[in-house]
Amino acid sequence: LSRRGQAWIDIFGIIFFLLPMAIAIMYMSWPIFLLALQSDEQSSNAGGLAVWPVRLLVPIGFFLLVLQGLSELIKRFGFLQGLCPDPTEKGHKPTPEEELALAIKAQKGEL
Repeated sequence: LSRRGQAWIDIFGIIFFLLPMAIAIMYMSWPIFLLALQSDEQSSNAGGLAVWPVRLLVPIGFFLLVLQGLSELIKRFGFLQGLCPDPTEKGHKPTPEEELALAIKAQKGEL
């Protein structure tokens, strides 16, 4: 597909798959965190560390995923309106790993 077609597919996927799934998991994991916090749930291991900080990481992580999804959505709409470059286009210069591989090949005389 063209770059515009790919952008539309990305927009569709973000709106109908990524955001609803991330919001649902974030919403459903919040009560689990609150229950662990209120009951002062402890680990069954010898140290008995509190469990609520780990349970908090799930809603925080999915909140950050929602923010990233919104960022990607804005970039795709900006590209479609001609306000920004294609967000999926990669730079043309080689990565440091590719430069190293070329240097090794040149050193061995393979180039």
